[in-house]
Amino acid sequence: DEYHDGILLFNLSEDLIWNKAIKDTIGLQSFYDNNKQNYVLEKQVKASLYSSKDEHVNKKVYNRINWGFSDQDILSSINKTSSLNLSIDSGLFEYGENNALDEFVFSLDWDKLEKGDVIKCDGINKIIIIEELFENSVSYLDDIKGLVISDYQSFLETEWLKDLKSKYNI
Repeated sequence: DEYHDGILLFNLSEDLIWNKAIKDTIGLQSFYDNNKQNYVLEKQVKASLYSSKDEHVNKKVYNRINWGFSDQDILSSINKTSSLNLSIDSGLFEYGENNALDEFVFSLDWDKLEKGDVIKCDGINKIIIIEELFENSVSYLDDIKGLVISDYQSFLETEWLKDLKSKYNI
């Protein structure tokens, strides 16, 4: 009986909680809309981070950026002799994801930073180009769907248990 009841509970949980949270896109969207305050990111920066092999390469990259070269042109000219001379990492970053960004962007006064700022990180051979700054922005559902599904599953389980307790005496 215990094994049978365990399988029954697993199947019910799978249907009423786990699969429902994944398949019920309208319910998931509604849950997200009602709980957006739980998914606020305090500071984010959309940036390109140029990591150079040494100070000499870093100076070349900095000059090419200031002359208006594209990322592809910079990469192809700098990495002619070795693909290890330069790497470019672009994307949306939040505090704690990258030490260089933490030290040279997130630690600064955001009112003084602007789109297009080029920050040369002396001593670590990196250059940061700020593409956009975000303060207190809500994450989009598509960006954090796994987290929202997990929270929605917990919500569905809590609601199911409340419903069972109201129907049946324990």
